[in-house]
Amino acid sequence: MFVVLSKSFTLSALVKGEFMAFQVTTAATPRLRLMIPALSAANFVVGLGTFVIVGLMLPINATHDLTLQQGGGLMTVFAVAFAILSPVLGAVTGRVDRRLLLCGAMGLFALGAIGTALAPEYLTLCISRVIAAAGAAVITPVSALVASHHSPEHMKGRALAGVIIGVTLAQVAGVPAAVWLGHGLGWQAVFWGVAGLSLPIALALWLSVPEGLDFVRVGPQDLWRALRNGRQMLAVSFTIFYVGGLYIVYIYIAKLLEAEMGWGPDRLVLFLTMAGLGAVAGNIAGGLTIDRIGATRTLAGLCAIQLLLLPVFSLLPIPMIGMAALAFAAASIGWAAGAAQQARLLSLGKQAGQVLISLNAGAGFVAAAYGASLGGLVISGFGPGWLGWAGAGSVLLAGALLGLSALWREKPA
Repeated sequence: MFVVLSKSFTLSALVKGEFMAFQVTTAATPRLRLMIPALSAANFVVGLGTFVIVGLMLPINATHDLTLQQGGGLMTVFAVAFAILSPVLGAVTGRVDRRLLLCGAMGLFALGAIGTALAPEYLTLCISRVIAAAGAAVITPVSALVASHHSPEHMKGRALAGVIIGVTLAQVAGVPAAVWLGHGLGWQAVFWGVAGLSLPIALALWLSVPEGLDFVRVGPQDLWRALRNGRQMLAVSFTIFYVGGLYIVYIYIAKLLEAEMGWGPDRLVLFLTMAGLGAVAGNIAGGLTIDRIGATRTLAGLCAIQLLLLPVFSLLPIPMIGMAALAFAAASIGWAAGAAQQARLLSLGKQAGQVLISLNAGAGFVAAAYGASLGGLVISGFGPGWLGWAGAGSVLLAGALLGLSALWREKPA
């Protein structure tokens, strides 16, 4: 269990896990102190191996003589596989020891990265991405479950944020650095690096996650029960429309800034940098807010603030400093929802929470596909200036679903 979080802490303390030491009945053990950082590192590698392919798409296409659509299909294959496999594998492996499951999934993710580096043609590339997605589909939800289940009620938000920040840092720092290295050393070297990082992190998980860790065992019947539960599916659908609303804007942000602000690649870097800093800040603040006011209230507040921010993207141009502030604020509010949504789903019940976390992980990739599709339709039908209104509309729908699922009272069994 976690000890008290000091009133002031730094980002480095969060990443290193110094703000979360565990207490057992006698004294904190070195193994348990390392668990949150190890889980966060696992999510960092998963985030890196998942999203770096977007930045390396052109050299991958050139190596295998792929069209732009085929290259983009590699990300689609991963997303679809993740969305399907996350709940299925979560149910099938629901009785496997958590330590063994996490280490095995890291090995599977490493195997997928090696397959991507060695793939001789397109079909093998797609198969390797499915293998990597299978590993990621286990690591992402199970790491959140382990962190939440073994932390006291008043610190669950900070525990979940400590795990999720690994993905945040992967997108903010890991992916840009890996893309830069990939263009210099060859894109295959990046995936060998992902595989190389996976193995020591698997060892760290083996050493830090106790054997025989207490957990709620679930099976396929629990997945089927959740899929038939209207309130629980409403709760999961929040992720699709909230995150999808952000993707409507962010996937096409380069086009929007070029059309409405006259910005080129150099100023786009400014926007992405501020958004990255906002993502890290939002992750930290979100964890603290959950522990103070609860997950549902946190999500309601985030929706309200996002409804004020996203329409500004349809009111451009604005001064550069205003755009930098908007990038930081919108990203921070967006990323703050991750831990809150996980905490909310876990509160719906022990068996249900485990299944819903897996479904929620898949819903994140559904949100990306939904946001990309709707954003493309908005641009083709109305122009990029309408992206902010479309994103706000999606977040408004997410807020309505949040309220409906909160008011829904299930009949007693």
